[in-house]
Amino acid sequence: HRPLSAGMIWSQWMELTGRSGQFPFAIVLTKACLVTLHLPVNDFTLRLPMALFGIAAIPAAALAGSALAGRRFGLFVGLLLAVNPFHIQLSREGYFYAPLCLGSGLLLWSVTWLYRRRKLAARLPVSWFLATAGGLFLLLFSHFSGWWLACFGAPFLLGLALWRRRKSGSPLVEIV
Repeated sequence: HRPLSAGMIWSQWMELTGRSGQFPFAIVLTKACLVTLHLPVNDFTLRLPMALFGIAAIPAAALAGSALAGRRFGLFVGLLLAVNPFHIQLSREGYFYAPLCLGSGLLLWSVTWLYRRRKLAARLPVSWFLATAGGLFLLLFSHFSGWWLACFGAPFLLGLALWRRRKSGSPLVEIV
């Protein structure tokens, strides 16, 4: 048994996880939380970071539902996810499922939000960029299954953003 740092887990993940091919994001984040917050290693603290991702996925799903079909639908989707036994169980495991759910919710909100505002010429808010980057990061670094959603969502987002730019004549990103 050798002590592992978060950096060591990130750099040697293929050797550590073997043929499973699981990405190191969940393990690295859990290790970083344990070290940074000086938490003891037990069942609760090993599962806490992923449980927090599961909790954060609920408002992300509600925002995505709200962008899809209004506030009532968004509340329904958030409530449905909050009481879903599969989501509760997967969020309790110290594994990649909860970040994947959060990334899916963020990207779905981002795509829907941008599509509904495709004809507007206003600049995109910083919150949109943060949600998009966060959603893509969580999808790409949680599990291979997130790559499918990212592969379909990213080109759609880029196409919509470029179309908005062409219509407005303003730069895609302005640094103020």
